Amino acid sequence: MIGLAGFPAIKKMFTTKAHGVPTKIIEGHDMGLEQDRLMMVRAELSEQLLMLRLTSFDANPVQFLMRLEQIRKTAADQRFAAVAEIAAVFEAAMQKVIERGGSGEVIGNFTNILEDAIGCREIKASAANAMLANVALRLHG
Repeated sequence: MIGLAGFPAIKKMFTTKAHGVPTKIIEGHDMGLEQDRLMMVRAELSEQLLMLRLTSFDANPVQFLMRLEQIRKTAADQRFAAVAEIAAVFEAAMQKVIERGGSGEVIGNFTNILEDAIGCREIKASAANAMLANVALRLHG
């Protein structure tokens, strides 16, 4: 086995941990794997949100709800709890839309709040609740 003693940057690359997750070192800068994961998840969720926005609820409600469910599942699986919670509330709101109509305003408000939540690094439960309260005020006055 080749020792890493003569290569401190390489040794550090394999031994440094942040929040229990190994980190990688590039040119002496700590570029955490967790940060990379967050960027990839945000990109995936943003793409899923774009596909949701391109889907007409009125023309294809089943496909719309399936795409919304995929956002919720991805967020839950990737530990984006606030995004998952917002998507779950969005799903419940869309069930009411099916019964009562008026999808445009609901979809616009919730897709905007999902976009904001996806862009945030971490959202505390209180901030997610404030975002949802904001949507409720816009929808119900």
